[in-house]
This record gives sequence, structure tokens and C-alpha cells, in this order.
Amino acid sequence: MLVVALLATVALLSSCDREEKTSVGLKFELNEDGESYTVVGIGVCLDDHIVIDTYRRKPITAVADSAFITNKEIKSLTIGNTVKTIGKYAFASCTSLESISLGNSLESIDANAFYNCTSLTAVTFPDSLVKIGPYAFQQCKSLADVDFGYSLRTIGAYAFSNCYTLYGARFDDALTEIGDSAFKNCKKLVGVTFGKGIRSIGDSAFSGCSEMTLLSFSPADLRIGENAFYFCTSLETLKLPEGLLSIDFGAFSHCRSLVSVDFGSTVNYIGSESFFDCTSLTSIKIPDSVETLSAYSFQGCDSVVSVD
Repeated sequence: MLVVALLATVALLSSCDREEKTSVGLKFELNEDGESYTVVGIGVCLDDHIVIDTYRRKPITAVADSAFITNKEIKSLTIGNTVKTIGKYAFASCTSLESISLGNSLESIDANAFYNCTSLTAVTFPDSLVKIGPYAFQQCKSLADVDFGYSLRTIGAYAFSNCYTLYGARFDDALTEIGDSAFKNCKKLVGVTFGKGIRSIGDSAFSGCSEMTLLSFSPADLRIGENAFYFCTSLETLKLPEGLLSIDFGAFSHCRSLVSVDFGSTVNYIGSESFFDCTSLTSIKIPDSVETLSAYSFQGCDSVVSVD
């Protein structure tokens, strides 16, 4: 009788999970509020498509740190509409993971959450998302298509670095900060469009994006960090935004296809070697707003014939 009762309980729980769509066998912990759960591991689940929705008729609000780290079986992932946070290393090195669907309550993707998911090809972020942590998608070498949504505010350091096939990036007005090296070595990135909210583009943020041909800015009180667009060797024209305050050391160095630069009328600081080795640049017009111009800002620009 005991065995029959246990089997009946398992069947009931399995049926409940199927009704709630959550993958059967995952491991959960009840949160301190007693009204919600965090998924903490793969447990005994054998599915290659993981669904995280509700558990025992209560919402799942978080994926714990390292919950599925290095799992080689997961091919697809669906995060339900109650999950707010994906923790550090939650799906890191899940190298078979090809697709993810993120629910409309997700607010934060923490550091290294999808690091080295080398089979992942596309991500659409919900409009609820406000933060992507450092290294979150680093080394996702097959990631070609990303929709950043409308509410994203910050992208952490190295978040998409070495995503070699990422093609384009369009940021809405909510985004204020892009961390150091966030898109470093995204070699196939051809165009980037910034919204009005951007205030800081970190050091080396887009360095090594060697196929970038388009940079589009909206007016913004902006700082461009050191080596931010270093070695963007396909960039030909550059129109910097009204509101730009400073261009730091090496920001556009080695942009060897760059022919013309429109500085706007607000920049007050152009740092050392900021346009170093821009060998195709032929003329430079420095706006009256500039208060500090390094003697080496345009070093190696051997084709320049006029400076105003």
C-alpha cells in the first residue's frame, strides 16, 4: 500500500508539473516569503528542452547561481513570466543550448549567466529587462541576432565580448551605460545605434569590431572611454553627437578607413592618441568648445592636409 501511495503521489506531482508546463524533475527551494520558489538545479530532469514556469502552483521567481552550469544536454530554454532574476553562471557553458525564450517579468541577468553558450544563435530581451551583468553572454560565438528591448539601462563589462557573429546592435533611449569591453572583438558587428539616454561608453567597449561601418548617435551628454572604438578598421565616417563632452585616450585609434569626423559643437576634451593611426583622415576641424587637445591626439594621421 505504501508503494502504491508513493507512486500515486509522484504521478500527481508529475501531472501538476505538466499542467504548469514546468519541466518535471527540476530541483527547487522555497523562498523566504513562503509564496514562491527558486530553481536551483537540474535535479533528475532528463528533458533537453527546459521550461521554468510555476511549481506546486506557486511562481518561480529566480534561477539560482550555477543552477545549470556546464549542462551539455539542454538544447532550448523557456523562462516563464514570473521569473525576475537569472543568477550568476546559471547556464554558463551549456554548450548545446541553441535557443532561449525569456518571460516578460525578467529584470536582471547576472554575471556570466550564459557565458560560453557556444551554440546560442539569437536572443530577444523582454521590455522588463533593465540590467545585463558582466560577462553575461561572453564567448557566445554563434550569437548573431540580439533584440535589446526598450527598457535596458546597463550592460556590464565584457557582457557580449567575443560574440564573433553578432551582426548589429540597436539601443533604445533607456540605456545609459555600456561597460568596459562589453562588445570587444565582435568582429561581424557592422552597425551600432545609440539612443538619447546613453551617458557612458566604457573603455574598449567596441574595440576590435573590425567590420563596423555605421555608428549612429542621438544627442546625449556622453563620455566615450579609452580605446572605446579601437581598431574599428572599416569605419569610414563619424558624426559625433551634440552633448558629447569627452573623447578619451585612444578612443578611435587605428580606425584606418576613417575619412571624416564631425565633432559637433560641445566636446571639450580630446584625449591623447584618440585618433592615432587614422591613416585615411584628410582634414580635421576642431570645434570652439574644445578646451583640452593633446599634442598626440592625431598622431600618425599621415594623410591630413588641413586642420582648422
